[in-house]
Amino acid sequence: MRCANRFCIYYRRGRCLAEDISINSAGVCEDCVYVEIDERDLQARRANLLEKMQRQYQRQANYEQFHLAEIQDIVQQIIADQKEEKGPDEETDP
Repeated sequence: MRCANRFCIYYRRGRCLAEDISINSAGVCEDCVYVEIDERDLQARRANLLEKMQRQYQRQANYEQFHLAEIQDIVQQIIADQKEEKGPDEETDP
């Protein structure tokens, strides 16, 4: 049977190794046994993953800000080009 719970002792390469399992009404395996993880190791891994996610979020935010400024510059250039094409006698509002 397929399994997605990487913390279960029966999990191996996306499959359940248990011979006989029970699935409850919520679709959760009732035979799952979680691997115990040392609290210090767990805290270190949480902190590491949180830092990694924060760096990723910051890169994404910086990327979006860069492109927003770039888009604003392009829009301003388009507006300026349109004003030049219309000439001083034509209206500048659409």
